[in-house]
Amino acid sequence: MSTFVVHDLKNLIAQLQLLLSNVERHRDNPDFQRDMLRTIEHVVGRMHQLTLQLRPEGSANDPARAVDVGVVVRRVQALRAAGRSGLKVEGGEGMLAWAHDDLLERVISHLVQNAFDASGPQPDVTVRVRAKAMACSLMLRIVAKV
Repeated sequence: MSTFVVHDLKNLIAQLQLLLSNVERHRDNPDFQRDMLRTIEHVVGRMHQLTLQLRPEGSANDPARAVDVGVVVRRVQALRAAGRSGLKVEGGEGMLAWAHDDLLERVISHLVQNAFDASGPQPDVTVRVRAKAMACSLMLRIVAKV
């Protein structure tokens, strides 16, 4: 559990560092300001969720439900946009998975962050969400140009 939490914190810190690295260049841009506020809100929310999950009565015990994978992936994309990273999303609209919304977002965020970490200085990462032939199968492919 502690490894998972540390990895989450590392990703949240990376989002904030990306904002800080771009704030001087984009501080007067209203779009950047809006994206920055959304990212900070998200980071605060995720940190709050992490603290709740560390308690015995945390949200990880909540039952899974139908989650729109496309919405989750686009939420990850919107958060990355604040740092002006090259994250593209293909597919996933209306695709449902039986999951925990926050845990699925966390897994996708981790995979995306790992793809960016493995990429060069101008990363170009694409998340492709496709349904497989079997109704119970979902394919999430993250491609990074190195």
